[in-house]
Amino acid sequence: MPLRDRASEAAIERVIERLIKESVAAASTNGFVTGLGGFVAMPVTLPANIAGSLVINARLVGSIAYLRGYDISDPHVQTFIFLTTAGGTPVSSLQGVGVKVGAKLTAQMIKAIPITVIRKINAQVGFMLLAKYGTQRSAITLAKGIPIAGGLVGAGMDAALTALVGRAAKANFPASV
Repeated sequence: MPLRDRASEAAIERVIERLIKESVAAASTNGFVTGLGGFVAMPVTLPANIAGSLVINARLVGSIAYLRGYDISDPHVQTFIFLTTAGGTPVSSLQGVGVKVGAKLTAQMIKAIPITVIRKINAQVGFMLLAKYGTQRSAITLAKGIPIAGGLVGAGMDAALTALVGRAAKANFPASV
């Protein structure tokens, strides 16, 4: 690999690391602000927290995919962006709908998946998002019910989840496109 290519690759990886850090900070702020009100504000703040987390995480995953050379306007890639946002892995989801793949998923394999399979995966992703954000949020609802303490719990949980999504995006969208 020529020196210039290695340098640009390293620069992209630095940008990705910064995006992850900024997204973790944004998610932490979102979790803190929406957790401040306790039980009284929860009917409004809980859906806002979930929506905010989804937007931050989807933006992060899409950015990583784009920086690594994937065409984010391609419906196949969009499915894998949503899948990664939901916390899934492409290999496990494809196997769930009967597609055999190796451990490494390449851009050509993504594009070779029939649109009917992509639709099945999209249906699974919807359920995964509901399960992920429903169960994780319900597990911390009691802690978030106490004003201010709920903000701290929300900040920590959202930061940790966004960091996990960032790592999954790096794994699910390899640099060798």
